[in-house]
Amino acid sequence: MKVLGIDPGSHRTGWAVLEEVAPGRPPVVLAHGTLIPKASLPLHERLVLLGQGIGEIARHHTPTVVAMEESFFAKNARTALVLGHARGALIAAACAQGATFFEYSPASVKKMVGGSGRSSKEGMAKLLALQLRLTEIPESLDASDAIAVAWTHIQQARSPLAAATKGRKGKQSFDVEAYLRQLRGK
Repeated sequence: MKVLGIDPGSHRTGWAVLEEVAPGRPPVVLAHGTLIPKASLPLHERLVLLGQGIGEIARHHTPTVVAMEESFFAKNARTALVLGHARGALIAAACAQGATFFEYSPASVKKMVGGSGRSSKEGMAKLLALQLRLTEIPESLDASDAIAVAWTHIQQARSPLAAATKGRKGKQSFDVEAYLRQLRGK
């Protein structure tokens, strides 16, 4: 499984591509970075550049899954709207080749990586470097957040509960009977 993780933003978007090579072993971080369109550009031009950038990354790495951090509820309606535009452009471009889309709350990502939903971004970056055996911590916290989102998806997919879910694009429904069959070894 190859996962494109995205930490969305209209000014800075972190991205990372992780590949699970063997069960029980940490996934390999194939590439990561941050898309940073010029802040002086109008919103529609930044969105085009973000979409083109993430689209090129998806075409080059051919992920089977796109995992994105969910939006938080912003106090400022305009900020939430602009982030929604950026998420839409990124999702459309990243999934254009047929990848399945999943999203995870910031708290669930932090909990998966650090064991707590209250970990700092810097602390998460250090933990990820240890867990994934990286030789260095990514310079960009946006990129390390994207690595964390992709790692969260891989960990969720490894869970025994994942085998009991029926994937629909962006959603999962739990199949109790499949889960019980798996527990019984049938």
